[in-house]
Amino acid sequence: MFADFVEVTTEDGVFLGGAYFAPSVERRSSSVEAVCFFHGDGGHFYRKLYLELGARLAANGIAFLAANRRGHDIVSGGAPDGPLAGYAHESVNDARLDYSAWLDLLKDRGHTRIAIGGHSGGAVRAVYAQSRERYPAVSGVIAVSPGEYDHQGLFTLHADEFAGA
Repeated sequence: MFADFVEVTTEDGVFLGGAYFAPSVERRSSSVEAVCFFHGDGGHFYRKLYLELGARLAANGIAFLAANRRGHDIVSGGAPDGPLAGYAHESVNDARLDYSAWLDLLKDRGHTRIAIGGHSGGAVRAVYAQSRERYPAVSGVIAVSPGEYDHQGLFTLHADEFAGA
């Protein structure tokens, strides 16, 4: 299992780490040539599950980026001289900035057809970020076991927005 350890800085100054798995065979004709994948709530990119997934996809011609979001671990450092980060301090809305930074890295490596995804809370953030940003390079969203949120409470708070969707 070979991966490049990579880092990005979000537009608001948060440093994030990840593992990039380059395809080890020629790319096949597919609507997706790379996947940017976020861990679950309080997790991190180097969980064995994500690294094995990266190795398997790369062996089948699809690049894989196991990426930290600012909500990695329970508490972590945020931007220099800024507040703490980590899951305890993260907003789902922050995922937009995190995915933007990682998508730039994948585009710099030549990828144009990218899927974003995640596991648990990372899955929720993938769906949310793409619905808000509509990233042009994203051709798919992968939501693995999305976290359960208070849907009725959200509907009650934002009924008018849901009715217009």
